Amino acid sequence: RWCAPGDGPLVEVGACQGELTRRLVDKGYTVQATEPNASFLARLGERDLGAELSAESLEELAAGRSRPAAAYLLIEMLYYDQDLTLLDALPTDRILLTLETERLNDMVWPWLREQSAWRVAERVELAPPTLEFVCDDLAYLRKRGSRGLVLTRNGQVR
Repeated sequence: RWCAPGDGPLVEVGACQGELTRRLVDKGYTVQATEPNASFLARLGERDLGAELSAESLEELAAGRSRPAAAYLLIEMLYYDQDLTLLDALPTDRILLTLETERLNDMVWPWLREQSAWRVAERVELAPPTLEFVCDDLAYLRKRGSRGLVLTRNGQVR
């Protein structure tokens, strides 16, 4: 609901194996999928998803400023201690990001409170934390859940 297919390209940073890329292309979006991991990038290329592919990292995208987009998608990829001030250099006014709640609380919220370039336009709980019982209910798997944020630059809202 924050970007229509005709609004311009979406840059998906850290596209991994391209599941989100495929879904977005199928819905008519122009996607520029970036994946700095050579193995994942090769798998993306093999899948022929209909997206432009590159090996650029978040750091390279911010330094180059060469991919203006309707939005940058940072989906479950801010786990590598990136400097969040890099987001200021991205050529977009909209960032959609998702993370597990704990990482969001530890990393993103403190950064958001200290900066003035971005505001939170929407918060969404995508998957609540759960316990999934496995091995005939003798063990469990803790799923941390995922929350989404829509960030707009300087308070711009559609």
